[in-house]
Amino acid sequence: MRRLCHDDVVALARYLHALPRALRAEVCNRAFDQDHAADLYRKRFGRMHLRFGDGSVAGWVGRQSPLTRREPWLSEPSYAATITLVLARFAARDQPDAQDTQRKVVRSSLSRPSGIGSPQSSQIP
Repeated sequence: MRRLCHDDVVALARYLHALPRALRAEVCNRAFDQDHAADLYRKRFGRMHLRFGDGSVAGWVGRQSPLTRREPWLSEPSYAATITLVLARFAARDQPDAQDTQRKVVRSSLSRPSGIGSPQSSQIP
């Protein structure tokens, strides 16, 4: 997926805001997944994906349906919540799973020659 720009956030939020609230998170995740696939396709084949676009979020939105309604005011609570959803879902994509992080920490401490360094952690051969 290409870098996320302000226009991408606004386009996706406007698109999602027109959908029922229950579908917004699922469609937002699908948009990011398809954008990522389109970007990988573009990098590999040197042209945009026929269905998903060029790997930009705004390009994906444009391929779904044209935005005909005006952008709501940011002071409108449901639109502000939709913008927040888009940003939160984007931020969550780059965060490792908590269990994966814990496994990495445990493995790194186990790979040390003397463990943590306390008398209880040292082992007698």
